[in-house]
Amino acid sequence: MIIFDYEACIGCQDCVKVCPRGVWEIDAIRKKVEIAKSRNCIDCTACEFQCPVRAIRIERTLIPKQPLVIGRPQ
Repeated sequence: MIIFDYEACIGCQDCVKVCPRGVWEIDAIRKKVEIAKSRNCIDCTACEFQCPVRAIRIERTLIPKQPLVIGRPQ
């Protein structure tokens, strides 16, 4: 399960670069990262360890769940 703190994200795109499954993409308008394909996530935690502000946390679960996004404006 991906837990993503949108407000903490600084838009560095490090998670986009390291993700082997294309889970992350850039929101062109807000210039921040967002979850594009959460179902592609394989819980490798590469994005979590690469994020310089700890905006991403991966919790491994046996049951697939929807990502949790904190603070993203509508």
